[in-house]
Amino acid sequence: MIKSEDADSEEIQILNHHIHLLPTNHSTFRKLNTPKKIFSSENISTNLRHIFEKFGGVFVEHEFDVDRISRWNIITSYITKPDDIISVLDSFQADTSYPRNLSQTILQTHEASTLAKHLSNHL
Repeated sequence: MIKSEDADSEEIQILNHHIHLLPTNHSTFRKLNTPKKIFSSENISTNLRHIFEKFGGVFVEHEFDVDRISRWNIITSYITKPDDIISVLDSFQADTSYPRNLSQTILQTHEASTLAKHLSNHL
């Protein structure tokens, strides 16, 4: 059982060695130590999230993402923030369908504009 509230340091230390999967928004789990990262669902618009998913992005399940456990240092290194553009692009490249996930994805004009604005705001 994982307790995110009132966990003492010994319990956290034990849990850090046993958490190897993160829940995704697709009702699946993602292994932690893989090149393809999982994205935080916090502070991202629905439109931008949809664009990331077109490129192969997967998001942490919302309830997990807002829980205190997702803030532990051991876990935060595996969850990519959408405003960390280099990590976002690295994750798209690590997708097994690369480069098709980028070259064959067709964005609508408003999606391309949204992505360009996001990139320019965070580079």
